[in-house]
Amino acid sequence: MFHRTKWLSIMLSVSLGLISCPVTQPAQAAAATIAEWKFDEGSGKTTKESVGNTSDPIHYVFNNAVYKPSGAPEWKADGISGSALLFDGYSTWVTHNPIATPSTAMTIETWVAPRAYEWGDNGMLSAIVNQHDKSAKQGFVLGVFRGGTWSLQIGSGGNWYELWAYEPLPKYEWSHLAATVDGTQGTMKLYLNGQQVASRSIPANSTITPSGNPLLIGKNNQSTPLAVFPLNMFNGLIDEVKIRSGAASAAEVQSSYQSYLTQLGGNLPTPDTGFNRSTYNGDKYRPTYHAIAPGHWMNEPHAPLYYNGQYHLFYQNNQHGPYWHNMHWGHWVSEDMVHWRDLPPALSPELFQVDPDGDWTGSSVIDDAGNPTLFFTAGNDAKPYIGSNQNIGVARSTVKQDGDNDLKKWIKESKLAVTQQPGQGKTGEFRDPYVFKDGSTWFMLVGTGIEGQGGTAAVYSTSDPKLMNWTYRGPLYQSNMAAYPHLGTVWELPVLLPLGNGKHLLAISPVGSGADVEVYYWIGTWNSGTAKFTPDQPAPQLMDFGDFKFTGPSAFVDPVSGRNILFTIAQGERSSQEESDAGWAHNAGLPVELSLRPDGRLGINPIAELKSLRGQQLVNITTDTSFAAANTALAAVSGDTLEIEVELARGAADQVGMKVRRSPNGEEETLLYYKNSSDEYGVNRTKTVAGTNKGIQKGTVDLGKENVKLHVYLDKSMVESYLNGLKSITTRTYSTREDAKGLQLWADTNTDSIVVKSLKVWSMNPAYVQTPASGVTLSPASLQVTEGGKKSLHATVAPSNATNKNVTWTSSNPGVATVVNGVVTGKSAGTATITATTRDGARTASSAVTVAAPASSANLTNGGFESGNLSGWIVESGTAFSDAAVSNQSVFWDTQPFNHKGTYHLWGFKQGEEATGVLKSSNFTLGGNGQISFLVGGGSDIDKLYVSFHRASDGKELFRSTGPGTYWNWQSSKGETESYTRRYWDATAYIGTSMYIKVVDERTDGWGHINVDDFLVPVQGGATDTQAPTAPANLQAPAKTANSVTLGWGASTDNVGVTGYTIFRNGTQVGTSTTTGYTDTGLSPNTAYAYTVKAFDAAGNGSAASSSLTVTTQASTIGGITNHDFESGNLTGWTVESGNAFSAADVTADVNWGWGGPFNQSGTHHLWGFKDGGDGQVGVLQSETFTLGGSGVIDFLIGGGNDINNLYVALVRASDGVELMKATGSNNEAYSRITWNAASYVGTPCYMKIVDNATGGFGHINVDDVNVPALK
Repeated sequence: MFHRTKWLSIMLSVSLGLISCPVTQPAQAAAATIAEWKFDEGSGKTTKESVGNTSDPIHYVFNNAVYKPSGAPEWKADGISGSALLFDGYSTWVTHNPIATPSTAMTIETWVAPRAYEWGDNGMLSAIVNQHDKSAKQGFVLGVFRGGTWSLQIGSGGNWYELWAYEPLPKYEWSHLAATVDGTQGTMKLYLNGQQVASRSIPANSTITPSGNPLLIGKNNQSTPLAVFPLNMFNGLIDEVKIRSGAASAAEVQSSYQSYLTQLGGNLPTPDTGFNRSTYNGDKYRPTYHAIAPGHWMNEPHAPLYYNGQYHLFYQNNQHGPYWHNMHWGHWVSEDMVHWRDLPPALSPELFQVDPDGDWTGSSVIDDAGNPTLFFTAGNDAKPYIGSNQNIGVARSTVKQDGDNDLKKWIKESKLAVTQQPGQGKTGEFRDPYVFKDGSTWFMLVGTGIEGQGGTAAVYSTSDPKLMNWTYRGPLYQSNMAAYPHLGTVWELPVLLPLGNGKHLLAISPVGSGADVEVYYWIGTWNSGTAKFTPDQPAPQLMDFGDFKFTGPSAFVDPVSGRNILFTIAQGERSSQEESDAGWAHNAGLPVELSLRPDGRLGINPIAELKSLRGQQLVNITTDTSFAAANTALAAVSGDTLEIEVELARGAADQVGMKVRRSPNGEEETLLYYKNSSDEYGVNRTKTVAGTNKGIQKGTVDLGKENVKLHVYLDKSMVESYLNGLKSITTRTYSTREDAKGLQLWADTNTDSIVVKSLKVWSMNPAYVQTPASGVTLSPASLQVTEGGKKSLHATVAPSNATNKNVTWTSSNPGVATVVNGVVTGKSAGTATITATTRDGARTASSAVTVAAPASSANLTNGGFESGNLSGWIVESGTAFSDAAVSNQSVFWDTQPFNHKGTYHLWGFKQGEEATGVLKSSNFTLGGNGQISFLVGGGSDIDKLYVSFHRASDGKELFRSTGPGTYWNWQSSKGETESYTRRYWDATAYIGTSMYIKVVDERTDGWGHINVDDFLVPVQGGATDTQAPTAPANLQAPAKTANSVTLGWGASTDNVGVTGYTIFRNGTQVGTSTTTGYTDTGLSPNTAYAYTVKAFDAAGNGSAASSSLTVTTQASTIGGITNHDFESGNLTGWTVESGNAFSAADVTADVNWGWGGPFNQSGTHHLWGFKDGGDGQVGVLQSETFTLGGSGVIDFLIGGGNDINNLYVALVRASDGVELMKATGSNNEAYSRITWNAASYVGTPCYMKIVDNATGGFGHINVDDVNVPALK
């Protein structure tokens, strides 16, 4: 369920003998403030308690930092009254001596803005303020729990009483909470923003048993330890904490809330809860040009995606601290895969969704409708009937609705796409979906294993355009577990990439018993028909020899260049204490390009875009130089953020290499080396950290007669080395000496015989560069909202790569319209101006808002069941819902209130836990302001116990919610309650649409029932339109091609008016049209398709289907482009568009290039860009225009220079000249085959373009055998 975020102000009143130390004060006649923290300091390491005038210490990890300069806790200027304190989720808390509290009543008040919610280990709250001992049933605690539920808990008379609010506290916004517990009257109540949201009974004349523990703000008195980390910590902003005697009444709570709003002029501040990278400035080990989370824990970067000019990369992220727990999807965006910007988490666990227990690794695609889509591992420990707490969820970008090119907002499907079934891998080990398209079929690989047989990837496929209905195809590949036990019992993060020449790469990360957790791979053949992978050799190979520093593979085919790009996690190799002291854990490895080399081996190279990080060149040796002279040049270099390229001719030496992070006398150094006699490539870390032997990590690489070429990146603690484009070593240094920043070439012997062919060293610039905001615009420029309605404004900050795009929001007239994070709520008729102001640079933009009274509407018929029966509702199936379930019972368990509205409510338990069924409202046309709310209680199960909102025309489910609960300790106590919680849906987008509501009960075990009441649904007045349009007549196909069918039909009629038409192909909906025509594309040649059409009106009434029409597409002949392989010996069929880089003289039959070879061309002739004119010419060559057909798979041979911007082959759309796909060479004259899957462009007129805009070394391109399936 999606929830809007609001700031929380919590006011709770406890009318009890609340005592926090052994001395009990007498009852107080009037309320008095006992303690108050205003958090107005704005800086420093203490905060003042105003009543006692004490300075309370703020614990914070960097008060006395270990790896960076010390600094104070983070204060934010946008508090409710002055500044507010940011609690980081693991190290920030305030300590105060125990307070003495009055015996009759106590009130706690505070404002909070959560940044993230904890998982809730040990069932303990993330404390906002507390002084308690739960095990001894003493004291009080107010805090937040899993998914944003929140609670006041007290110890009294040997019992522990808990009052819960199950409507999650929203994140990133200030809100006001209120809770009262009256010990004399025996009631507890909670309020949110001045309105009561929960209550319960306790024995009359109760008193709280005192606790002598310290009063803590932000940390639970009994926090659960996880290694050195304290859990049950608050994460976000806290402001204005008050503890008072006397129990506040509902009116006093409302008055307090309103008084703050009045002081603020009606505008709540926009809280700044984000992570600040500058917090880590000066950290001697934190990388500066690697992708790294802005704070706390990260592991696998994954799901790379390219959309509309930007690359997106997601990563596993724990928002609460630098430890593994409760995963979110962190989110970066970049224009070059090197310079990244931080965005808010794309996915977070949500209590009443498919993922309450974490969002784990997955992948991303652009679906068939052009919408970015995420596939993620949905964690849910609360599904015994599924048998696995890991299943596959789907989330879709809202970019088509909000136009946000940064893709910040994603909406999860309410249902799982794939649930693990018996026989589909190892039960409970089912994660990391990798999705790709092959032809017209989508495939999904899911990491798993087979019991007793080792790891594998389960394969699923679908042709469903919504990507929700998948078919299991079996295991992708199974290795020999006896022969390769290091591949473990489970494979994580499976990746399948096309390498060209009919070859694919399968990469995995093995885990489980006996596993060597590295990235292993095979090269082999993928068969989409059988969904099987067959390796060329059974033995897996390592990509990296660093030993657990290069793991977690994720990859994609870059649609811009056609390259295979791989991302990994660089493990930190630190203890929990070291990670706690640092405040961060792990970073991404450098992105690498994977390719199939001419010798059949895998090529592994850092991407060319990393060159953009280069700063000053410190060494530049390009001619043969002696070993000693090269070391003299290196002696002047000192740095820990460097790039190094070196080529060594070994001479008589057996071992050669380079020492990095070297102190002047070698007390600390890390040696990267190659040993020719044993083909050994390794890293010697025996002196990496003085006094600690970290061993030697190594592997085997056969270089033959090649020189040793090392490409090394140093970034603080990171070392990455690439050997001849064949293997890599990723490792860590954590040097203890400040002078360990030197470089030195090394050999075992005969250094005089070694020739340094080249040696280049650059300093490296940071990847996170501050780009200031230059402006902001709001869309729409004007907005109309109804009273009580909600609509969104979208702020676009310029430039597109501005580092900080955050804005604050204000309304000129909050009495007319308020705004919270861009969501505008109409309050009363009138006008207001909404202003967005950039946090960076204070740039502003405004939108004029007009608020009008909503159209007259009535409530849903019998929405509160006050008829005493189910009139107005339809029992669709089962026995769970009947008139007998409509109850006027006001309490359950003899004492606890249902908190229903009116007299009657629908209590699902009346029919028993075993009963199942579906209840449906009558169809209605949504009216008014489009805001829907209702009360729900009973069981908590988003899959089997829920209320849902549907469009009547097609049954599409738009919202879903389940009963209250926390999923804590499933089977015995997960916080479920018969008592009602109110849920809210913003259905503004569906005003005027025919809808219905469903209540579903499919559970039969404990808590297998659901309770509902008080549906507040604005229904348009007037008679409901129930008459369907007439069926479309005279369906025809006036035009068709091999890949498309154009349909036309006669218009339908309707008593009100036809809104549109739905088109079905072979019984499946393929599109809609507002006219009497439609063109269906993406079809197969010479294939029969059956079509029908239905009309629909504004009320959602659908007509009968038209008569069926069967159309057979035209047959097509797939051919190639003219002279695709240059075997004519000239440029026949090609056109020189510009320049002189390409001519008939460049078409050659040469087998070698004079200083080496062979080219490995196809056939006799090929286009050698260097042949006529060398590297000094530029130009553009273009093929004939063709219509792409067949499977859309294009392949060709390419050689020459590597420059994706100036030397490349491109597939170009003929209509507008847009380059759809690009590829460049690899600084090698020899050819490599490139394969593109251009299936999405089948049927599109295109041409191939060869571009040479480069001069200088390797300033040419070679091309041959361009195979294009062109329609003839």
